[in-house]
This record gives sequence, structure tokens and C-alpha cells, in this order.
Amino acid sequence: MIMEGLDVARNAIGEFRFPEFRLLRELRVSAMPAHGQSIINIELALETDSRQPPARLCMRFRAVSSLQVRDLGGEARIPGFDVADLSDRHLERINWQVFDFEESVISFYAEDAEIVAASVLKSC
Repeated sequence: MIMEGLDVARNAIGEFRFPEFRLLRELRVSAMPAHGQSIINIELALETDSRQPPARLCMRFRAVSSLQVRDLGGEARIPGFDVADLSDRHLERINWQVFDFEESVISFYAEDAEIVAASVLKSC
């Protein structure tokens, strides 16, 4: 499955891989009531730290499950950030996995994933 907004992001910042985006700038979790339960949604804003010029991605994940966030302390870094397409596994309401393959700082599953914005950061 191709993530919504991926082509637009590549046009804006060029080719990239998710592990380049290690600096967590925003993490927003919201719960929306639906059919007697809450649907969890997550928005992430991430930046690169080794790419020149640096870039920023804003991502939205809907219908999140199994959310785990560990010790972000100091400068919030996700050293092994990655997103995997699980849609071919035909799991109920799980099409994407977000995880940190180095330090397990964050992990969750989501039904939908989207890149809502991508930009090259300007130097001061």
C-alpha cells in the first residue's frame, strides 16, 4: 500500500527514507469517541539531523493501537524511526506499524497513515 501524501512529500524534499527523521518535534495524541469507544489518532512532526538541507515531515496516523512511548527525555530523538506497510497481512484495522528499530522509543499500529506536510528547513 502506498502511503497517502508520499509522492507529494518526495516532490517537496526529494527522495528520503523514514529513518532519516530522528528528531521528534511534536507528538499529539487525540481520542475521538466512536460507537461507545475511543479511536486514538496520532500526529507526529519529525526532522532530519544529518540531511543537508534539513527536512521536516508531518504525519498523521488514524485508529492507533498498542501505543508505547518510552523515555523521550532531553532532546526527543527516535534513533531508528521507521514505518512499515503491513497491509498484505490482512490484519483487522492494522495496515501500518511505526517503530524504533534501535531503542524502542516509540511503537504502535495504525489503520491509516498519511504524510500531511513535508518541507525543506531554511537555515538562519
